[in-house]
Amino acid sequence: MDFAGAAMLVCALGWNALFKWGYIFANLTGRVRCGRPAETADLQGGVDLLIGKACAAHNAVTKGNFEVHRTLVEGHRND
Repeated sequence: MDFAGAAMLVCALGWNALFKWGYIFANLTGRVRCGRPAETADLQGGVDLLIGKACAAHNAVTKGNFEVHRTLVEGHRND
């Protein structure tokens, strides 16, 4: 019910899929970081294109939800 705080409009290829599956996350400042290890070089290449970029949807309203996602992703990393 909190569309402004939980929704992020993104394309189906790229950020959304990589974010949903935990390959990337947004850190506390809204920068994209690497999440779980990619299984293929092509997948890692897609992740690498986003690492360090600013997440436009990260703001004062959404940062709590991004933090929850980051905690879940980092809790499942194998490194």
